[in-house]
Amino acid sequence: MCAYFEKNGRKIIRYPYEGTPEVEAYAEMKKYQAVIIPEGGMTYTERDMFLQAINSFQDQGFDIVAFADGKDAVEKGAIFGLRSDIYYIGELNAHQTKKVFIDGIKPNKIETVRFNNSRSLVFDTRKAKSKYGVVFTRDFLTLLYDAVQTNQSIPNFFILLKIFTVYCETNSPLLREALAKLTAKVKTRLATVTGKTYPIDMSGVPENTPMADCIARAISADHTKGLYVGGGRAVKVAAENIAQSGKPIFLESVQVANSLEEAQGLDIEMPLGAVHHARVFEPINPTAIVDTMKSCVERCDWIYTIVGLPEDRMPQGTEAYLARMEQEAAILGVKNKAFVSTDFDEIMAFIRKKSKDRRGKITTRKLFCSIPHLVDTDLLESVLDACREEGIMFAAPSLVYKGRAPIAFGLRAGAMQAHLADEKEPSEGYHTDFIKSGFAYTFHISSKLVSAWGGRVSQRRIKLLGYTCQVDGAVVNGQ
Repeated sequence: MCAYFEKNGRKIIRYPYEGTPEVEAYAEMKKYQAVIIPEGGMTYTERDMFLQAINSFQDQGFDIVAFADGKDAVEKGAIFGLRSDIYYIGELNAHQTKKVFIDGIKPNKIETVRFNNSRSLVFDTRKAKSKYGVVFTRDFLTLLYDAVQTNQSIPNFFILLKIFTVYCETNSPLLREALAKLTAKVKTRLATVTGKTYPIDMSGVPENTPMADCIARAISADHTKGLYVGGGRAVKVAAENIAQSGKPIFLESVQVANSLEEAQGLDIEMPLGAVHHARVFEPINPTAIVDTMKSCVERCDWIYTIVGLPEDRMPQGTEAYLARMEQEAAILGVKNKAFVSTDFDEIMAFIRKKSKDRRGKITTRKLFCSIPHLVDTDLLESVLDACREEGIMFAAPSLVYKGRAPIAFGLRAGAMQAHLADEKEPSEGYHTDFIKSGFAYTFHISSKLVSAWGGRVSQRRIKLLGYTCQVDGAVVNGQ
């Protein structure tokens, strides 16, 4: 065991003892991050004494991961345990005994049963999450199962990065948050990748990797069981690569499109055993954005839309969407214009210029916003901070800014489960959800911040919106 762990970059310190373990044996555990209580190395009573000591150390600030023998060890404090299938083995033994002593079959005629994997690994996911912040995702559990079945170690952390890297075509709030809802590791451990191979600094890795190369590399990895992809172009590339590879990979994707017919990558035939679960979000209705902003600043004349993505990363149909927003704003008596740039200084120069009246003072008649799928998250953060400092009203396209921005809108809780019944006909290898705009997004208004910016919330007008809308955390209308 020691040699095996050392081969995989870990070292085990052996601690032999005789008789009943003394206080020194328990105290020794405080020096280490994990303790292995080997099978057959002690009595169950002694095992339970060690587990009890490990539990008591938590009150002293020591979080020690314990691996012990037996399913009941997990119930008594161990995170991992090894269980033998003794009941199943006993059942088979009873059947064979019956054949010999009751049915009269000669022992040499009894078929020999060989158990390649008569052991199983038991772990407590709830305890691991509450005590150590560990989330066992489906991908990791699949790898763990493979490791137990083949007696091979799970790849080390840096290889896991390659396996679990999620490719996100753009760093927009919508794609980033949608992927985060799909799998906990996106927002907790690895974060999304936006044109980079890995979410951490690794020597020898190019800073920017072409999308096709990045996705192809992930699919070609030996241990890859699933892939999470955001953005229409990326979805298409991933589906094509999986089809060419012939591997039974589970692909989960999110993208923004006006309809399933306009969505990308859904017409590619998956190989045998592969499944593509696609979630297509309808873009947020421009009328809802304009109407919400008018509900807070009734005398609003202009709303400028900041588009903060490179042209080659803009989702399909962006030009038509922005034209639609301009037309629908005009119906509500508001002028609208989109400003496209990925340069912070350029954007702020534009905002500062347009936010002032003829006397050079900031006016509440000119407001700013962005769209959940049309701005880079990091760029958005910088712009919002600058606008907040300078007293310029900016509606934030993410509920992350709820309470920090006067108006915030983005993916609602449960948006991944809310889809229409008239989704695309299920086909072999595909499951497709089309999530309508009215179900996907929620608005939040902070009346205190709106007032600080010189506006006033119109409860009457907000109640007429076709979206769920909260004012100071309380739902004013909803679906």
